[in-house]
Parts: sequence; structure tokens; C-alpha cells
Amino acid sequence: MAKRNVLAAASILLMCSVAGCGNTTLAPPGTGAPGAVTTPASHTDVLCESLRQLGSDVHALLTMDVVLVGANGLDAAVHEVYAQLRVVAQNADSTYASHLRALRTELDDLSDTIVSLTNTDSIRAALPPLASGLTAVGAGWDAVKRQASDLCS
Repeated sequence: MAKRNVLAAASILLMCSVAGCGNTTLAPPGTGAPGAVTTPASHTDVLCESLRQLGSDVHALLTMDVVLVGANGLDAAVHEVYAQLRVVAQNADSTYASHLRALRTELDDLSDTIVSLTNTDSIRAALPPLASGLTAVGAGWDAVKRQASDLCS
């Protein structure tokens, strides 16, 4: 069976090289029908997927119990958002730059608050600035999401 899949894939590749199939790639084994031809994701699809992941990471940050997860858990969640924000920035064009910078600034401010946290008592004492920082991150994400709503509906 595997030999048949390889032969089918080779046949498709040969036909595409002769006929010029455009920007198509063979699906990786085990991802669908043997020898299935797929088109690469468009730039818009990649951007929208990276924005969906950013939204998921922001949601996780905004809904966590900061006292329960502690400073390390909060810091890890912020860094997840930073990492995904970099991915979005790489995929986005300049029209998103100002909103992405604003979100980055809100994350920086929240991160500065987290640095001073050492234990549960310091987290409880910092709840008002943490809540304010989390609200600002949420507002920054909302601005990015609104801007992308037409593109990624």
C-alpha cells in the first residue's frame, strides 16, 4: 500500500512538472487521501490563525487566577502572549503596527508589575495594579481584534 502511495505521489509530481500545476504541494502522509494535493495557506489565513492563537493566549492570561498560579505562572502566561505577538507581528502588515505596539506596551507594563512579585502576599498586595494591567492588555487585544475583524471573520 505504501508503495502505491509513493507511486501515486510520484505520478502527480511528474504530471505537475510537465503540466505546470502552480503552487501546489503534496499533503504529508497520513493527512488525508493518498497523494492528495493541497494549496499552501494564504498569507491572510496564516495571519488570521496567528491572531486566533494570540486571542487564545490573551484569554488564558486574562482568566487565570493570579494568586493560584503565582508570579511564575503569571510570568509564563505573559511570555506566551509575547511569543505569539511576535508571530502576529511577523505575519501582519504595517496597518497593524500601531495596535500591536500598544498591546506590547501594555504587556511591558504588566510584566514590570510582575517582576516585583515574590510570594502570595506580594501578589495579593499587587492585585489592584495587576487587575489594571490585565484590563489594559485586554483592551489592547480588543483593539487588535477589532482591526482584524473584517479580514478574519
